[in-house]
Amino acid sequence: MLKIRTITLLVFAVLAVSSCLAAAPAGKDAPVKIVCFGDSITEGYLLSRPAEESWPGVLARLLDARDGKGKFQVVNAGISGQDTRQGLKRLDALLASEKPDWILMEYGTNDLWSSRHMTPSDTEKNLKEMITRMKAANVRVIIATLPPVGDMEREVAERNEAIRRVAADTGTPLVDINAFVEEKLTAAGGRDKKSSWEKLYTLEDSFLHPNASLAAMLAERWLIAFDAATAQGAAKPTVDSTH
Repeated sequence: MLKIRTITLLVFAVLAVSSCLAAAPAGKDAPVKIVCFGDSITEGYLLSRPAEESWPGVLARLLDARDGKGKFQVVNAGISGQDTRQGLKRLDALLASEKPDWILMEYGTNDLWSSRHMTPSDTEKNLKEMITRMKAANVRVIIATLPPVGDMEREVAERNEAIRRVAADTGTPLVDINAFVEEKLTAAGGRDKKSSWEKLYTLEDSFLHPNASLAAMLAERWLIAFDAATAQGAAKPTVDSTH
C-alpha cells in the first residue's frame, strides 16, 4: 500500500511541475537569423576589419541601431574564392547548422574566371538549385546581381542576366547591386576613370573587392531590399510560396 501511495504522489508531482512549466510565460523571442551567403565580397576580403567593415557586419549594426540589439542575428557566411558550384556543395550543411530565417545571397563573381570553366548557364542552374533547397527549408531568400568588376563589364552583364532570370523564374526578390554600384561610379566621375574605381574598391586586385566605404553603402542597399521583402508579409512563407 505504501508503495502505491508513493508512486501516486510522484505522478501528481510530475503533473504539477509540467503544469507549471506550461503556464510559465515564454522566454524572450529568438532573434531573426539572417545568413549572408556568398564569396569574398560578402566575407570582406582585403578589408582591415572584415567582421566590422564587410557589408554583413555593417548590416548587423544598422539593424541593431534601428530595431534594438537582440532582434536580429546576422551571420557572415561568405567564403573567399568560392564559385556557385562550391556554394551549392556547402549549402545543405549550412542550412542544417545555422537554421536561418533569411538568406541574403550574392554569388557568382568567381564563376567569371576562365579557369573555373563555368558558363552563365552553369551559374543559373546552380543558383536555381540553391534557392530550391533554401525554400524547401522554409527560408526566405533575397538574391543580388554581381557588382561591377574592373574591365569585365560584358562578362559581368552576362552573369547578371542569368541571375535576373533566376530571380524571375523562382519568384525571389532581387536587389540590383550592379546598377547601384554603377550609379556610384558615375557619381564618382564615371566608370572610365580609374579615380572613380579607387574611391569605391580596394587597390590590390584590379577593382574586384569593395573597400570599406562601398561595403557600407552595400549594407544600406541590402537593408532597403530586406525591408521591402519583409513588408510583403511578416510570416515566413510556406515552401510553395513566392515573393
